[in-house]
Amino acid sequence: EATEMPKRRPQDGIIDWQKNAMQLFNWVRALTHPYPGAFTFLRGQKLYIWEARIAHYPQMDKHIDKWQHLAPGTVMSINDGVAVLTGQNELLTLHRLQYEGGLEWDWHTFVNQEKLLVGEVFQRFKFKNNDNLKSSSPEKIND
Repeated sequence: EATEMPKRRPQDGIIDWQKNAMQLFNWVRALTHPYPGAFTFLRGQKLYIWEARIAHYPQMDKHIDKWQHLAPGTVMSINDGVAVLTGQNELLTLHRLQYEGGLEWDWHTFVNQEKLLVGEVFQRFKFKNNDNLKSSSPEKIND
């Protein structure tokens, strides 16, 4: 007997940066082409993540205490991918990104074109005033 599932909605692809790196890696992988994509928000714009990898950072344990105050979704470094802090203080590197309606870029092109900076934060919500500061009020996702 077939199991009936609810229809997938576009907002079902939102990335929850609180999850650990393995969960997020699998989330992106499951939703990549030809599927609608996993997405987040940056600078008030919807951003699709088409490829990600779990970062293997051998000296990560030395830095975890410094990361405790940072929000999941924070860009930690831009070197061999965009390294983003996830839940449980793990890192996920982003390798293919695309703003909604824009071109899909490899991470290096995205960083150069968008002037992405370490310390910026990927968000679960679209924020008013085209910024991604915690003090902004989130808008409802209307996808």
